[in-house]
Amino acid sequence: MLSTRQLKIEGHSITGFYGLKFLIKRFGYRYTFFQILCGTLLPIVYSLRAYITSKKYYSFEKLCSKNKIQLIKSDSFNDDIPHIDSPDVFISMCLDQKLSNRFFKHIKRISVNIHPSDVPNFGGVEPIIQLLLSPEKSMGITIHKMTEQLDDGEPIERAYIPIKNKSYLRLMLEYIDAGVSMISQLHFKNWITEGCKPVEYKYPYRSWPTRKELASFSKKNSYIKFIDIFFI
Repeated sequence: MLSTRQLKIEGHSITGFYGLKFLIKRFGYRYTFFQILCGTLLPIVYSLRAYITSKKYYSFEKLCSKNKIQLIKSDSFNDDIPHIDSPDVFISMCLDQKLSNRFFKHIKRISVNIHPSDVPNFGGVEPIIQLLLSPEKSMGITIHKMTEQLDDGEPIERAYIPIKNKSYLRLMLEYIDAGVSMISQLHFKNWITEGCKPVEYKYPYRSWPTRKELASFSKKNSYIKFIDIFFI
């Protein structure tokens, strides 16, 4: 399932001129233009890099078609799941929709989320920024069972990667790479879970970072480095 829901931040649409104006006013220039860069220029850069290195770079449509997977586009997973044959497993990664028990009851075996933190720490929006604002030296990546509470639920797989001298984008790419590998291993275990050791709960759920936090982030960290273009 591919989410087509129009993203709103604090009730504001982020499309068009007025959306751009809101983003700059709310988050500042650096954060706003980094997000624009990720959504426009980076896909072109990575497509060209894949072409030059003779690697495959697929859209969701081509990837699903190649593997004979039904692609369902939906702006409301909760409303559309009853019309789909009950899946065995649901995997969420960077999902922009809040799921309810109405959704979960249609999943036969397990619903899991891959989150870039050591859940229950750093739940919520922009956990990588919140992590880099903290004194922590490594980034957790957790697969946890999903509940109606966002970024909550029993952790079942966890890994850590060092964060020293890495940009926001590099950590995001490493999170995706590690998360896909972890979910693949869980698949080969036939979704049999053992649970993770508890971690100390120090960093509660957070919504969008404040401009003050983003200013502090920019002083000590970078959103992107040139070397990131060559990483995946």
